[in-house]
Amino acid sequence: MDLRNLISRSELAAKLRVQTQTIAKWERLNPLNPSGCLWVRGLLSSGNNDAMSRELVARRRPDEAALVKRFKRAIAEGDLPADRDPVALTQYVTTVNFGLAVQAVKGSGRAELNRVVDAVLRSWPP
Repeated sequence: MDLRNLISRSELAAKLRVQTQTIAKWERLNPLNPSGCLWVRGLLSSGNNDAMSRELVARRRPDEAALVKRFKRAIAEGDLPADRDPVALTQYVTTVNFGLAVQAVKGSGRAELNRVVDAVLRSWPP
């Protein structure tokens, strides 16, 4: 999910809903495919200091850095409250994104994932 241009609640909602639809679509296309996000599954199945884990984390860093930069800009432009921590916001959104993937792995469907998205949006910005 590309969140680098995220600023508003409606944009966050759209991005998270696309994520839940994508997860649900893959589940319908082939029920024999593993559920959830390949990236998250790969990270969870590798060891803490495993070469694959390090590679996956390294590949994610540029996206996270871009999102931190975008949140800093949103704060500077008044789109987010000045007391928000852009690193914490990035970690929050990333955690929600990965959490949706983990929930899909355990079998949650679109309706359940959308309820999570609704709960997140009620608290945005945290």
